[in-house]
Amino acid sequence: MSDDLGSPGEAPHPRAAELQAAEPVVWESLRRILAADGNADAEPHLQSLVKVGNPEVIDREQDGRQYKRVRYAVFQRLSDYSARYNANTGHPMSWFVGSLMENSTSKMSETEGLEIATRIAQPPPDAVLEHSGYEEFDGNPVFVARWLHRVNEILVEPDYIHILINGESKQPFALRSHWHTPSPQPSTR
Repeated sequence: MSDDLGSPGEAPHPRAAELQAAEPVVWESLRRILAADGNADAEPHLQSLVKVGNPEVIDREQDGRQYKRVRYAVFQRLSDYSARYNANTGHPMSWFVGSLMENSTSKMSETEGLEIATRIAQPPPDAVLEHSGYEEFDGNPVFVARWLHRVNEILVEPDYIHILINGESKQPFALRSHWHTPSPQPSTR
């Protein structure tokens, strides 16, 4: 929340003291909600999953008494997401969207799974399909497709493309790729 109270070198939020006093109350309220829902064990992770921001102090009067209300917006992270890109080409090296993995089944046909995997992964012409089919991942069946890189029948190590697809939603949720163009000239390493 320090971003909302002013950054170093900037003037502090005009009501920073009121906002700082209110912040612990917000977090305690969220902890109580977790405990009431039977999720007290999630409390240590609360501040990494939830962001409290956009504070607003509202001066009020009711029945001749003045009071202040501090309002915050609460944002929840819905899923882990990570992505890595090749700095030279911009080509995706890996990505993962955790929420798309949930509730996977083997409902999708393997033929359809391979069609989706091929469309998303876009394997180059010298890619050879090593494996496609369902495997267990985090306790659920997921469709997996993996291509290897062969040039003139020689395996190019460590090149591969690996994609995971939710068989229920037909959504890809992970891709890892390592691919390069081998030099035709031998070299020492």
